[in-house]
Amino acid sequence: MFEQLKTVYLQFRETFLRFDKRKRFIVAGTAFGTLFLLIGVILISSKKDYRVLYSQLNPQEAGTIVEKLKTDKISYKLMAGGTTILVPGKKVYGERIALANQGLPSQGGVGYEIFDKNNIGATDFVQRVNYQRALEGELARTISSLHEVKRARVHLVLPNESLFVKDQKPTTASITLQLNPFNKLSGQQVRGIANLVSSSVEGLHPKNITIIDSYGNILSKMLENDDSMGLTASQITIQKKVEDYYTKKVQSLMETAVGQGNAIVRVTADLDFNKVQKTFEKYNPDTTVLRSEETNYQLTAGDTANGSGGKVENHIRNYEINKTVQNVVQAVGNIRRLSVAVMVDGSYKTIKGKNGKPIRQYVPRSAEEMRKLSGVVKSAIGFDAKRHDNINVVNVAFDRSLMENEQAAFAAAGKHAFWADIIRKALYGLSILIGLFGLMKIIRSFKMEIRPLKDAELPFGDAEIAHEIPIETQKKIQIQQKVASLTNENPNGAAKLLKAWLVDEAEEKNV
Repeated sequence: MFEQLKTVYLQFRETFLRFDKRKRFIVAGTAFGTLFLLIGVILISSKKDYRVLYSQLNPQEAGTIVEKLKTDKISYKLMAGGTTILVPGKKVYGERIALANQGLPSQGGVGYEIFDKNNIGATDFVQRVNYQRALEGELARTISSLHEVKRARVHLVLPNESLFVKDQKPTTASITLQLNPFNKLSGQQVRGIANLVSSSVEGLHPKNITIIDSYGNILSKMLENDDSMGLTASQITIQKKVEDYYTKKVQSLMETAVGQGNAIVRVTADLDFNKVQKTFEKYNPDTTVLRSEETNYQLTAGDTANGSGGKVENHIRNYEINKTVQNVVQAVGNIRRLSVAVMVDGSYKTIKGKNGKPIRQYVPRSAEEMRKLSGVVKSAIGFDAKRHDNINVVNVAFDRSLMENEQAAFAAAGKHAFWADIIRKALYGLSILIGLFGLMKIIRSFKMEIRPLKDAELPFGDAEIAHEIPIETQKKIQIQQKVASLTNENPNGAAKLLKAWLVDEAEEKNV
C-alpha cells in the first residue's frame, strides 16, 4: 500500500513539475479550494442543531428554566432579549416533559398548585391571600389560552364580608391583556372574558370588571350599552345574510341567461325587527251561549184549608255572546320590502372599421328579452306587490376598457416572461457548453497520454530498452514521429508545428 502511494506521489510530482506557472497555479488553487470546501462541510455537519424550547417567556420564568438547564448540564442559547431559549434539537421534547413535571413555565403565575404543600402553621389571612393568588393565576392561564392573547394578568379585590348588606363593598377585578402582534379582540370576545371572570368569582358583576390592553386602551368600554349594541349588530348581520341570499340567487339565474360577467345584481332588504304582540277579541252576536240558569218557586195567596193555594215557578237564565280571543306574536326580522337593481350588458358584433381593422359594436337587447328577464327576477325573489317590492332591470353597455387594458397588459407580460425564460435557459445552456468546452480543453492540456513504444519505434529496435528510457525521452520520440509523419502528409502544417515545438523547448530551458 505504501509503495503504491509513493508511486502515485512521484508520478503526480513529475507531472506537476512539467507544468508552467499558470497551470501550476490552477492545479494548486483547485486543490486548496476543494480542501477548504471539505473542511466547511465537515464543520457545518458537526454543528449542533438548536431549536426553540420556549419563547415569549418573562424574565423570572426564563431564569428558572436556565438554572434547571445548567443543573442538567444541557447547552442552551438565549435569543430575543432572553425571552426565547434554544436547546439542541434532540433534547427539546425531553426537556419540555421534565420542565412540565416541575410546573415550568408557570403560564401566568401561581395556580391551585400552591395548595399542594400543606402549611400547618398558616393563618387564615395567609390562606386567604394564597386563595386569591391561585384564583388570579388560574384565570390568567385560562385567558392566555385564547389565540389572540399573548399574556394576561388578573387582579382581584375580594372585600371581607359585612354583617349589613348596605355596608358590603362590591367585588372588583382588573385585567391586563398583552395581545399577539396584528391581533385584536372583538366586542364579543371582550364580553366573553368579562363573563368568564364574573362567573368564576363570587359576587363579581361584569360591570365591575376593567379590561385594558398593554397600551392602556380600555377594552371594557365595549361592555357599555351591551343590549342595544348587540341587537344592532344582530340586525346588521341578519340583513346582510338576507341580501346576500337573494343576490346570489338572482345573480346565478342572470348569468345563466346572459353569460358570466354580463349581469350585476344588487338587493336591498328592509326588515322589520320590532317585536309586536297582538291580542284579538272577536264577538259573534248571532250565537248565544247559556251561561247560568236559576229557578225560584213562590207560593200564591188562597184558602190553605180548602187547598186552593198554589206556587209559581220563576226561571232566570243568563246568556253570553260568543267571544274568541287570539294572542299573536309577530316574528322578528320579517321582510317589509325588497328592492332589486339589475344591470344587463348587451351583445356585441364584430364589424370592419374605416381603416379595415375589426371593431366591436354594441347591440342592445330587445324589449321582449328585457321583459322576460324582469319576470325571471320577480319569480326568483317572490315578488309581492302588497309589500311594494321594487324591481328594476336595465340594459346598459358595460365599460370594459379597464378589463381589456389589464388583459392586454397581462398578455404582454406573459409573452415577455415567456421569451425571457427562453433566453435565460438558452444562456444557461450556452454557459454550460462553454464551461464544458473550457474544462475539456484544460483536461486535454493537462493530460499527456504516454503509450509504450512499439519495436519499430525504438531507436535500437530492442523492446527491453523501452523500460529503461525515461518518460520525457519517450514523449520527445513520439512527438518526433508525429512530426515526421505530418511532414510527409502536410509540409506547411509540419513547419508550423515544428516552430511551436522549438518555442516550447526554449521556454522550458529558460524555466
